[in-house]
Amino acid sequence: MLLRMLYCCGFRLCELLSAKVGDVNFESGVILLRDTKNRKQRLVPMAEGLTDILRRYCLAMDLTAKAESYLFPGKNPQKRLHSQTAERWFRTLLKDTGVYIQPEKHTRGQCLHCLRHVFTVKSFAQAEKAGRSVHDSVPFLSVYLGHFDMDGTEEYLKFSPDMFPEHTALFEAYAEGIFPEARYED
Repeated sequence: MLLRMLYCCGFRLCELLSAKVGDVNFESGVILLRDTKNRKQRLVPMAEGLTDILRRYCLAMDLTAKAESYLFPGKNPQKRLHSQTAERWFRTLLKDTGVYIQPEKHTRGQCLHCLRHVFTVKSFAQAEKAGRSVHDSVPFLSVYLGHFDMDGTEEYLKFSPDMFPEHTALFEAYAEGIFPEARYED
């Protein structure tokens, strides 16, 4: 459930781990995040399907009647799951499924925060495919993610040709002949 919510909503790990059952409005499919980065509160809407899965998760975990319970309780049900424990489980899952990649020196490697980046890029691409311009999409995405300003959101939108091969081809066709090929001699 944790992975699904991080991937589908772009939460920061700690803000999702701090969410309580009473913060979820199952009728409207919205989660209230109370104390997030930059000391903000925000409402995060979820897709109907995700809300239904979260409802079933809470039923299975016997959390529905416990508004003050954490959505993701730790060993002590009065405390939330610790972020390091979640990261450790995530690495174990990656290793068990054979998709773990050893991080290069001085890099963080695969982590749960990567799901926030994936969410942001996918949301941006989806908005673009729907015909919304960058100037229209980034401000809304910035508010949704709880960023202090749009610069924080733009950090998530680093362009990679692997992510948008169709746009790379369009740009290459447009730029053909504009940038002359440089030849370097030894």
